[in-house]
Amino acid sequence: MCSLTIQVFGANTDVGKTVISAGLLRAASNRPLRRRTTYIKPLQTGKIHDGSFVQRYTSADVSCHTLYSWETPLSPHVAATKEGKTISSEELLGMLRTCLQQAQESHTVGGDGGGVRQREGSNVGDLVVVETAGGVLSPGPSPLQTQADLYRPLRLPVLLVGDGRLGGISSTLAAYESLYCRGYEVHAIAVLEVPHYIENAAAVSEYITGTLGHAETPVLSLPHLPEVSSVSFSTGDVDKDVLLGGLDQWYHQHEHVFHHLLDTLIDRERVRIQRLQKMTTQAAQVFWYPFTQHSGLSGTDLHVVDSAYGDNYTLISKSSEDGDAKERVPCSRTLIDACASWWTQGLGHGRVDVALAVGAAAGRFGHVIFPGNVHEPALRLAELMLAGPGQGWASRVFFSDNGSTAMEIAVKMALKKNSVDLKYEKGCSKEEFRVEQPNDKISATPLTVVTQRDCYHGDTLGCMDAAAPTIFNTGQHPWYQPRTLSLTVPTFGYVSGHLQVEIPPEITRAAGQSALQLPDSGQVLKFPGGLATLLDVHAREGSDAAVIYRKAIRAQFIAFERGEEGILSSNTVIPLRGEAGQGHRCRKLGAVLLEPVLMGAAGMVMVDPLFQRILTLEGRAYGLPVVFDEIASGLYRLGCASAAELLGVAPDIACYGKTLTGGYLPMALTLTTEAVFEAFHGTNKSDALLHGHSYTANPLGCAAAVHALKAYAVIHETNIRTSQECCQRKEDFFPNKNKCSSHHNICRYNEDQVAALSNLSGVRRAVALGTVLAVELTEVESSNRKGYSSTASTHIVNDLREAGIYARPLGNVVYLIASQVSSGGTFECLVDTLDRVLRRRGDTLGKFTHDMTTSGVVI
Repeated sequence: MCSLTIQVFGANTDVGKTVISAGLLRAASNRPLRRRTTYIKPLQTGKIHDGSFVQRYTSADVSCHTLYSWETPLSPHVAATKEGKTISSEELLGMLRTCLQQAQESHTVGGDGGGVRQREGSNVGDLVVVETAGGVLSPGPSPLQTQADLYRPLRLPVLLVGDGRLGGISSTLAAYESLYCRGYEVHAIAVLEVPHYIENAAAVSEYITGTLGHAETPVLSLPHLPEVSSVSFSTGDVDKDVLLGGLDQWYHQHEHVFHHLLDTLIDRERVRIQRLQKMTTQAAQVFWYPFTQHSGLSGTDLHVVDSAYGDNYTLISKSSEDGDAKERVPCSRTLIDACASWWTQGLGHGRVDVALAVGAAAGRFGHVIFPGNVHEPALRLAELMLAGPGQGWASRVFFSDNGSTAMEIAVKMALKKNSVDLKYEKGCSKEEFRVEQPNDKISATPLTVVTQRDCYHGDTLGCMDAAAPTIFNTGQHPWYQPRTLSLTVPTFGYVSGHLQVEIPPEITRAAGQSALQLPDSGQVLKFPGGLATLLDVHAREGSDAAVIYRKAIRAQFIAFERGEEGILSSNTVIPLRGEAGQGHRCRKLGAVLLEPVLMGAAGMVMVDPLFQRILTLEGRAYGLPVVFDEIASGLYRLGCASAAELLGVAPDIACYGKTLTGGYLPMALTLTTEAVFEAFHGTNKSDALLHGHSYTANPLGCAAAVHALKAYAVIHETNIRTSQECCQRKEDFFPNKNKCSSHHNICRYNEDQVAALSNLSGVRRAVALGTVLAVELTEVESSNRKGYSSTASTHIVNDLREAGIYARPLGNVVYLIASQVSSGGTFECLVDTLDRVLRRRGDTLGKFTHDMTTSGVVI
């Protein structure tokens, strides 16, 4: 028999939660093999404690605990305020976790509070009952948080006590749905029947099984209490022992009922555990994971995510080796989701407000076809995006499914806009356009896009073609053909404790030595004023760096138009020849594509925003549409609604995804100017943008996105106020330091701590902006695996996971990303833990960065 921790919720107050809790504990204690039993009442109001009732009707062996109590017989939030003894949710959960741990000295509690494990050397299962106060949605210590929300981080298995009275069917079903939409597993529903209303349990069961299809959730009818129990339990001034003097006989008479209820709960938990034990093995046999080499991959390399809430995952670890193999039960661990679930997390996991918003859209719409129609969630989302990231430049919104498709659409838009602007004629193949030459001859011209070296815009073929050869496209598709002018970019970060911009030598040579009197090996620009100084692109626009950026970009554009390549992407400067001769095959540029500031797949590279600002302005002056790929960087990931704020210049087209829906549903948007939209105007259907998806503008995704954008705006304003206060305090004590910017919210990580990371052994670079923190590890020079194919970060990622941080490897880069709504404590925890792990590894980092013999496969 496995151990069980069960949380007892009620459909209302006064429905018999305490009576049933005592019955379960009594049944467990009275079995031939006695079980260790514990009763916990986290919140208690009134002078009469439920723990006393449980102790009276069970046995002395039952350990009863009341964690917080108030004498006022009112709701906990009212009683706490009236008596001046308020507590926080964190304080309550911390105390409850401690009590659960103490109650399970030799085994771990089930659900998200920890796995379930039997007592060593015994087949005896223990029982812990945690009884809530009032109904499912009754307030906890704070009126802002219901009981169901308060205990959600633990996600213990639930026994719902239904209401057997008139109106009880409605309250019971409402309570069940409230628990279900919050992610609880309701193992059973028990209804204490009331005389003359004996059909409630049957009606509840019929609805849950027939309408909801939850046949696995049993509904049990318990016999009604002695007539004296009709007196309210909540009177507070009358001893329950007096009112329920006949309960001893009632419990004895119906002991088999509680044994059946206990067996039902245990069986449900056993089924859940057995399913968890098999999942990794089954997953390894049926899943084809993205970005994963499956050679050597087995179930032991996988993790079962049993639940996620707030910043955290609950992972199921390997089974205990204690006891009978058939009874081994996995244990669970809580880890911070520091990869932001592939950079999608914006609001945190398991939010009931998002669940309700999505549920309302599902109930109202489901999915409806979008072309020719309009629905409220889609229109509201478009309005919010145009008033937010698109404010001042965008007028149109195109819906798609994910970041790659959004960028595929953007490329189509940009090239069509370019062709219209240059008055290209139709008639060539789909890969080429025809362009008029001054001598009236026609020259076939494949359009090329300007991109950044090591860029990544997605895995669809058009996005692959819009990137120079990298590990993400070379050999991945036989039709892949790069159509890009790839520019090497200057990057910033902390190196040896100093914030600096590194300008590659390719850029300085392209611009000419007269631009800056610095070594030919490249430039390093230091910023002792911190990120706020580096991000002030307007103040830097007249700097030497701006001069060299502008000259280098112009030189490359001109060289490419003349058929010369390589100034920014090789070590050799190709001298510019004269004007292209008559009939010369002229390779035209079609658009500029860039990932503003953050190049995620390239290794969390932070690009100097001044370079990107100048690239945008030069591209526009050259007549090229400019596309911002903000899939990873937009929507407050870097502290602002749009990375355009960091560049100080707007695009013609911009793409948003990942955090768009808060991390809940796949959806992406492509925003454009009206001029781009008008490029597709025409008299024929073929002139329109013939691109779309079956689930375009899905109402569920739109509803989630609307909710997310509203939440982002609120937290952004809060962060601004916090940042302003932070800056003011620093100015009071350190008037010469400028370590934060209220406009860009760059205080999410402590800059001094980030700088300190860059001083550690084995670390080449450290950088943080917004919610992103990245550390580039020094690679072994002799290794033939560099960049994304490197395994240098594997050991660090393993250490982080052991320390409670769920990180994901990215070549030789360790990155940590929290959500936009994460608390300051989460950011402190992330950087502190990374610092400890790196210090512990110390000088050994570079010695084993590519040794995978003991690390297994990390995905």
